[in-house]
Amino acid sequence: MSCIRKEPEKSRSEELLQYARGQKVIQMNVKLLGLEGDPDLQFLLKGGDLLKVLSPSWKKTRYFRLQEDCKTMWRESKKTFKKNDTFSLDDISAVQMGRQSEGLKKNTEEQVEDRCFSIIFKSRRKNLDLVSSSEEEGKQWVKSLQKVVSNLNNLSRKQKTEHWIFSCLRKADKNKDDNLSPSEVKSFMHLINIEVDDEYVEMLFKKCDRSKSGTLAGEEIKHFYDLLTQRDEIDVIYGEYAKTTGFMSAQNLVDFLLKEQREKATLADAHRIIETYEPDENAKEKKLLSKDGFLMYLNHPDAMILNPDHKDVYQDMSQPLNHYFISSSHNTYLMEDQLKGPSSTEAYIRALQKGCRCVELDCWDGSDNEPVIYHGYTLTSKILFKDVIKAISEHAFKTSQYPVILSLENHCSVEQQEVMARHMSSILGSALITSPLGDGMPTNFPSPEVSIRFTSFIRIVKAEPIIGDKWLALNFQTPCTDMDMNQGRFLVNGKSGYILKPAFMRDVATEFDPITLTRGDWLKHKTLHVMVISAQQLPKVNQKKSSIVDPLVKVEIYGVPADVAEKETKPFDNNGFNPSWNENFQFDVYVPELALVRFSIEDYDSSTDNDFVGQYTLPFNSLKMGYRHVPLFNKNGDLLPSAGLFVHIMVLDAE
Repeated sequence: MSCIRKEPEKSRSEELLQYARGQKVIQMNVKLLGLEGDPDLQFLLKGGDLLKVLSPSWKKTRYFRLQEDCKTMWRESKKTFKKNDTFSLDDISAVQMGRQSEGLKKNTEEQVEDRCFSIIFKSRRKNLDLVSSSEEEGKQWVKSLQKVVSNLNNLSRKQKTEHWIFSCLRKADKNKDDNLSPSEVKSFMHLINIEVDDEYVEMLFKKCDRSKSGTLAGEEIKHFYDLLTQRDEIDVIYGEYAKTTGFMSAQNLVDFLLKEQREKATLADAHRIIETYEPDENAKEKKLLSKDGFLMYLNHPDAMILNPDHKDVYQDMSQPLNHYFISSSHNTYLMEDQLKGPSSTEAYIRALQKGCRCVELDCWDGSDNEPVIYHGYTLTSKILFKDVIKAISEHAFKTSQYPVILSLENHCSVEQQEVMARHMSSILGSALITSPLGDGMPTNFPSPEVSIRFTSFIRIVKAEPIIGDKWLALNFQTPCTDMDMNQGRFLVNGKSGYILKPAFMRDVATEFDPITLTRGDWLKHKTLHVMVISAQQLPKVNQKKSSIVDPLVKVEIYGVPADVAEKETKPFDNNGFNPSWNENFQFDVYVPELALVRFSIEDYDSSTDNDFVGQYTLPFNSLKMGYRHVPLFNKNGDLLPSAGLFVHIMVLDAE
């Protein structure tokens, strides 16, 4: 078993008690991030003026400052009547120094290179291009933002949840007196996605208001938090195995791992888990695991539903290219729709960051003898071919080290084809394959592991394809179920963009037929049992204060036609914070090597279509059995920091 060592987490109850006693919110958030006294964080909290760049004629000064929660950036214009704006550091994908973005290259001069930087967002939100007053200040902004974003990303799921809950408590405390009135308690419940009636608020309030003062303060807020975050399902599971004076011993933990999780575990493994996750030093010294430590372990990524052994490259990467599923993008240059939306080099960067290994370039003659890329015979904007090649060269191997295939849909004249060849040769250099590898003409396709790394292949669509296999390319710029499945298919094997096909699909003499499923080695009938237990901290679909989700969970199987199936729970009314279902489903899976399992959560609506809340898709053969947390992605494929699903998984050989 693999265990990652980390510092023990302090009890959130202690921090809430500090809040209730009047300690400043900013001090607590700084402590949570581990940045007490850090000059880079202090720089962001103080803030400063930056020039925001949208076009050559639109460059305006904006004041930027990190808010007290240490995760929200606030900006305002010099005009006092201008509406303020914010964005979350959780939404930042990268902070880049210099004129690297398409916008800064087009809209600024070379002499400000050392003062420029860009904030790249995870979703389809446009980059934020900025210019500082000096090179030193620009570097300080980049360094500070990168540090705080990194620290936020490294918080555990439990820490992120608690940080969010604390921020909601501060928002609910309207008069900032560090006490909570009944109306503020109800406001807080709305903020965390729970709809409650006045009677329930009154009952909960009376249970916590031990001083009979009419407000919650001090230990009362701590008690309120404990009641709110109690997970009955964890209590039941923990209680089954905590046989040693209310704690789990190392042997109790081994029993749980063997029986429930189907893990190969020893006492040494249990001792490592206790040492890593137990927050109580007294319990740790006695080699015991408390309920808090047990939950911290279950929330760790390596204990979740995806087999951790499949996260890194684990497949044979020495087979010919046509033996792999390859993550491929269609109309890669588009940011939005395919008729009048913008084309951008940023679209290539985002696709490559998601592990795409085959990008499409629709090439047409441009002015000044410079080829351009756009969706022909439409109103989509045009970008220079050479700018796209530069972007690919700079970003091709940051997510995956394996080959990138350039799929050229060539509509150019011979003259501009020569220009294309010169650009590819000069920009890509030795990374571009322009002749067969080895001596003579190859009889097989090269493998992803080409002894040459960091290589780009070219596939000319209008001529005979050099890759003799079927290609399925998706619109990476368009969120949809197909993209969810694509993300799930390529989630494993190091997110390399290459997945080795099953043996029966690599054999030229195969008799495999996905429709008839003629009996063969590929027919490995399995039965999947899924118990959907609960969910935690689901986001609001509608950000209106009064809007609360009514979540239901769908479990879907995708694969050969005989395996495709879908089942769903009943909706849970007015609770996106901690809904529970405890519903069981069973699926027959005949070709597990090709099957994907998709968990999705929707906001039920009896009169219209349900709204999407979150989803997670993974290969059937990468499932871990037992009690598992399932992370959730939003519609753009980005991780929802605190949200999750809790399930029990069992895979059995079918009779």
